[in-house]
Amino acid sequence: MSNTSAINHLINRYELFATLLEYPGPDIDSSLEKLQEEFSGTYPQAAQELQSFAADFGGLSLQQREELYIHTFDVQALTTMDVGYVLFGEDYKRGELLVHLNREHRHAGVDCKGQLADYLPNILRLISRMEDKALKDELVHRIVIPSLQKIRQDFHPEKIQKKQKLYKKHQKTLLDDPVKRPLLYSMVFDVLTKILQSDFQDALQPQGIPEEDYEKDIRNEMKNQ
Repeated sequence: MSNTSAINHLINRYELFATLLEYPGPDIDSSLEKLQEEFSGTYPQAAQELQSFAADFGGLSLQQREELYIHTFDVQALTTMDVGYVLFGEDYKRGELLVHLNREHRHAGVDCKGQLADYLPNILRLISRMEDKALKDELVHRIVIPSLQKIRQDFHPEKIQKKQKLYKKHQKTLLDDPVKRPLLYSMVFDVLTKILQSDFQDALQPQGIPEEDYEKDIRNEMKNQ
């Protein structure tokens, strides 16, 4: 595969993942199918995991998909895809990250569609379009992958059951299968994390950097762009 073809594949796959993780729309099935086709030869395990997701997700009606998405990411959410919040909460560090991400989105021509700059699908589109490789590597290894790993922890069955109790207080009905259904999206996060680690393996996070210096380095790196 030529360098240009490889770049195009890299661009397309993160645009497709972005569509897959947005509120269910008409393009989600085709995006899922394209990802499976792309990974079937290069990442067979990822393709198989996406196939498992597609088998369950494909059997849901549009209403069921919307309910699953809302339950997982919005109302009384199991988790959130605002990665800055996942890493920093309401700390000022998230505010700094949002400022820098907004600038990068504008520069790359990413339409955030009314969502915040640190919303994961927006960041995936940013990754696919950023021209600054060094900054892209920093974003992936210091922000995106750590946040995905934290998000994945929210899909533990015990945490889901605790969330169900809160959800039941605010909603009249639960999902048909209140524990298994929310686990569906965990497959997507697993695959996405593995693909990012593979695509950006040449820019692995340095070892032995203290956490406070690590976060400071993120801010300085982004501020100097």
